[in-house]
Amino acid sequence: MTPSISPSESSRLRRSLPRAREYFTARKATAPVRAVGFYAAIALPFVYLPMVAGGLSAGNASTVGALLAVNVLALLVGHGYGDA
Repeated sequence: MTPSISPSESSRLRRSLPRAREYFTARKATAPVRAVGFYAAIALPFVYLPMVAGGLSAGNASTVGALLAVNVLALLVGHGYGDA
């Protein structure tokens, strides 16, 4: 026996399908960007921690600060990576 749905439910489903398609298309389009952000957030500390451990000079401090800012940005961009 096939389940029956009311005309109002059918209408609601037809209206929601384009929105669902847009949502999943947008998620698929942003997945590579999120992946890069996620893995960059993991890798960047391996770049700037040796600089900090070696001692900060005037030139190094601004580079470490910039790398730290990029790391925060990567954390924000890659935050939702891997969510279903």
